Amino acid sequence: MLQRQEGLVTLFAVPVAASMLGVKEKTLRDWIWKRKIEAVRNGTRYVRISEEAIHNFVQKHTVPVDSPGGSKKKKETNLARWN
Repeated sequence: MLQRQEGLVTLFAVPVAASMLGVKEKTLRDWIWKRKIEAVRNGTRYVRISEEAIHNFVQKHTVPVDSPGGSKKKKETNLARWN
């Protein structure tokens, strides 16, 4: 949900928002189509993504990274089994 803070909401064009997220423009347009990320539409061609929507998307899809030397199990290769 868009919330106005101090008057204005910052909106980004799809190519700019895609660059911020590190994905291709087509990927971001697919996410918009599938409603995975919130977008502002005005007519059929004007599509913008708010800074808040980008922040919410990143927060929702961030996964914790395993700590170094943590619970990773070593994969046993076929060669190792025969030695």
